[in-house]
Amino acid sequence: RDGHFATTPEGNGDHFSADATILPFVLTDATTGDVLAAVLAEIRRRKLDVPFPLVFSDPPHSEVARLLPRLTAPGYQADTIWSIFGALTILLARRAGETVAAERYASAYADLIRAAGTFYELFTRDGTLVASVAQEGLIRVRESAGP
Repeated sequence: RDGHFATTPEGNGDHFSADATILPFVLTDATTGDVLAAVLAEIRRRKLDVPFPLVFSDPPHSEVARLLPRLTAPGYQADTIWSIFGALTILLARRAGETVAAERYASAYADLIRAAGTFYELFTRDGTLVASVAQEGLIRVRESAGP
């Protein structure tokens, strides 16, 4: 509603949560009117697809900046890039017929995967890897899996 995710059951609030904004389209085949295109346009307008999708929120809001996440993964639920939601954004862009954007996003992730040899979960707002225990776990899984 009005380009924002409702932060209360009453629908109040102006927090834009990129993942909550795309999930209805992932979990259903909803493409009512131009709503999906409008959501993707809002993501681009807010530059939540730069350097690649999907930045959790912009700007960071204090209500989502909890103590533990701030200590373990700075920017968690604020302005970090979540690769799983980036992958979903690629699928939605394709569904909406936005093939140029979808291919640009997919190419950015393909480059990251080739360079790292794995699919990392969390990046900082500028696209660098977030150093966290979870990320190290992904590296260990890759190394233990062999070539």
